[in-house]
Amino acid sequence: YYTDDLQHKKSILEHMLKMTDVNQSIIFTSTKKLAEDLTGYISDQGYAVEALHGDMHQRRRSKTIAKLRSGEIQFLVATD
Repeated sequence: YYTDDLQHKKSILEHMLKMTDVNQSIIFTSTKKLAEDLTGYISDQGYAVEALHGDMHQRRRSKTIAKLRSGEIQFLVATD
Protein backbone atom coordinates (compact mmCIF):
# COMPACT_ATOMS: atom_id res chain seq x y z
CA TYR A 1 0.00 0.00 0.00
CA TYR A 2 1.21 3.51 -0.76
CA THR A 3 0.26 6.28 1.64
CA ASP A 4 0.08 10.04 1.33
CA ASP A 5 1.19 11.02 4.82
CA LEU A 6 1.61 9.74 8.38
CA GLN A 7 -2.09 9.87 9.20
CA HIS A 8 -2.95 7.86 6.07
CA LYS A 9 -0.20 5.34 6.94
CA LYS A 10 -1.58 4.94 10.47
CA SER A 11 -5.09 4.45 9.08
CA ILE A 12 -3.87 1.67 6.78
CA LEU A 13 -1.87 0.15 9.66
CA GLU A 14 -4.92 0.08 11.92
CA HIS A 15 -6.77 -1.83 9.23
CA MET A 16 -3.86 -4.26 8.74
CA LEU A 17 -3.44 -4.85 12.47
CA LYS A 18 -7.06 -6.00 12.66
CA MET A 19 -6.65 -8.47 9.79
CA THR A 20 -6.32 -11.94 11.26
CA ASP A 21 -4.84 -13.49 8.11
CA VAL A 22 -1.72 -11.30 8.19
CA ASN A 23 1.11 -13.21 9.88
CA GLN A 24 3.96 -10.85 9.10
CA SER A 25 4.40 -7.56 7.28
CA ILE A 26 7.21 -5.20 6.37
CA ILE A 27 6.34 -1.52 6.52
CA PHE A 28 8.64 0.86 4.68
CA THR A 29 9.16 4.47 5.71
CA SER A 30 11.23 7.28 4.27
CA THR A 31 13.05 8.28 7.47
CA LYS A 32 14.64 6.66 10.51
CA LYS A 33 12.55 8.84 12.83
CA LEU A 34 9.33 7.72 11.17
CA ALA A 35 10.47 4.09 11.43
CA GLU A 36 11.02 4.51 15.17
CA ASP A 37 7.72 6.39 15.62
CA LEU A 38 5.71 3.73 13.79
CA THR A 39 7.48 0.96 15.69
CA GLY A 40 6.39 2.59 18.95
CA TYR A 41 2.86 3.06 17.65
CA ILE A 42 2.52 -0.60 16.64
CA SER A 43 4.16 -1.80 19.86
CA ASP A 44 1.66 0.27 21.86
CA GLN A 45 -1.10 -1.69 20.10
CA GLY A 46 0.37 -4.89 21.62
CA TYR A 47 2.15 -6.34 18.58
CA ALA A 48 5.66 -7.73 18.26
CA VAL A 49 7.50 -5.18 16.11
CA GLU A 50 11.05 -4.02 15.45
CA ALA A 51 12.61 -1.21 13.44
CA LEU A 52 15.38 -1.59 10.86
CA HIS A 53 17.36 1.41 9.61
CA GLY A 54 20.83 2.63 8.72
CA ASP A 55 21.76 3.98 12.15
CA MET A 56 21.69 0.49 13.64
CA HIS A 57 24.88 -1.53 14.06
CA GLN A 58 25.17 -4.53 11.75
CA ARG A 59 24.88 -6.93 14.67
CA ARG A 60 21.53 -5.45 15.71
CA ARG A 61 20.27 -5.43 12.10
CA SER A 62 21.20 -9.11 11.74
CA LYS A 63 19.45 -9.95 15.01
CA THR A 64 16.31 -8.11 13.89
CA ILE A 65 16.27 -10.00 10.56
CA ALA A 66 16.73 -13.30 12.42
CA LYS A 67 13.73 -12.45 14.62
CA LEU A 68 11.64 -11.76 11.53
CA ARG A 69 12.68 -15.04 9.90
CA SER A 70 11.95 -17.06 13.04
CA GLY A 71 8.50 -15.49 13.39
CA GLU A 72 9.37 -13.82 16.68
CA ILE A 73 8.19 -10.45 15.34
CA GLN A 74 5.04 -9.77 13.34
CA PHE A 75 5.96 -6.41 11.89
CA LEU A 76 9.21 -4.93 10.65
CA VAL A 77 9.32 -1.19 10.11
CA ALA A 78 12.23 -0.37 7.81
CA THR A 79 13.56 2.63 5.97
CA ASP A 80 13.39 2.37 2.23
